[in-house]
Amino acid sequence: MIRIKTARGRGGYVRNCWFKEIKADTIEREAIWINMMYTGGDRLPAQEINSETPVIENLHYENIQCAYSKRNVVQIIGIPEMPVKNVILKELYLTGKSGIEISDAKIIQLDSLVISCEKGPLAIIMYSDSISVLDLEMLKWDETVVPITIKETNNLNMEKVNLYQTQMCSILIPP
Repeated sequence: MIRIKTARGRGGYVRNCWFKEIKADTIEREAIWINMMYTGGDRLPAQEINSETPVIENLHYENIQCAYSKRNVVQIIGIPEMPVKNVILKELYLTGKSGIEISDAKIIQLDSLVISCEKGPLAIIMYSDSISVLDLEMLKWDETVVPITIKETNNLNMEKVNLYQTQMCSILIPP
């Protein structure tokens, strides 16, 4: 649905973008995808920052609805030397195969989200700093796993996180 992708060696930047009032039915990939490791591979140690280091920062997503994404509902993947910075996800209503994944990110705000997924935890947050979760409703996830996984993350603030295990996986989207 909304895809931003780049990789080491490409340089350039994506900054100061707003995505608002977007609705989708079933989509083939992630509902919201920010990926600085687009060429694939494993997370590598931080490298020197130079003109070929990409920058992704200052993104605002508001009132985004997706009935079903066939991959993650949200995936934000930065690189250790240049994390994805300053992203606001506000008033999102998303259902998908997998939940939220955030890695190598800094100053990320999740505000008023309603999430449902079939597989894995609802959220995996790792190698990140200054993550703020304000009003998150989680409706459905894989009951065999912990609903939220945190690894090597600093300054995590979570307020008003509600877990509801429901029988249905789709989200009722408000009018």
